[in-house]
Amino acid sequence: MVKKSKLLIATSILMIIFGIVGLVIDGSIVIANSNLSFGFFTSLLLCAVCAVAGFFGIFSKSQKIILGLGLLLIPVVILDALTYDVIDAFSFIFIIWPIFYLWGWQRSNRDIKLND
Repeated sequence: MVKKSKLLIATSILMIIFGIVGLVIDGSIVIANSNLSFGFFTSLLLCAVCAVAGFFGIFSKSQKIILGLGLLLIPVVILDALTYDVIDAFSFIFIIWPIFYLWGWQRSNRDIKLND
């Protein structure tokens, strides 16, 4: 059985929560507004990828899937940060999620190799 690091589990849980909350908020905006920008759709994409990566971070037994989703998060986060109407330091703070996610993956992967 694959033992996951506490960092990966905690990051995955937070990613699921924020991803689902973001999808609900963005979904209500879609219903209320018909004039949406490209930045809005990248925000939807980021929320969906965060939620999926969070679920796989907790429930997947494949380390390759977790690594792939972590690497997919980086360009999605950067694209989302660049499509904001106003680019500030806060828009780039979301790069922390993939860093913690990949760090948790690395710690889990290291523990597997040490136990073998």
